[in-house]
Amino acid sequence: MNGVDPPPEDITLQDRLFTEHKVKVFLYNEQVTDSITQSFLGLAKASGIPVVCVYETMPTPGYDYQTWMLAEVQALEKAVASKVSTGRL
Repeated sequence: MNGVDPPPEDITLQDRLFTEHKVKVFLYNEQVTDSITQSFLGLAKASGIPVVCVYETMPTPGYDYQTWMLAEVQALEKAVASKVSTGRL
């Protein structure tokens, strides 16, 4: 983000979205994580919410733009349809 942590009420809201199963999948930027992200990841997993990492910039090696976007879309489809988490591409 911009180096500013979200306010506590936003974190509480996010936590409730997981524990009350109001989201189908949690996407996060694999290239930028912090302690808050790690907390959300743990709670999502503990709540049975599939997790999919996405990338802000193209991961290497082995990807061009089309294969990168296709891999991210397929990971999201798999998470929504089958509740399967996807780590790194």
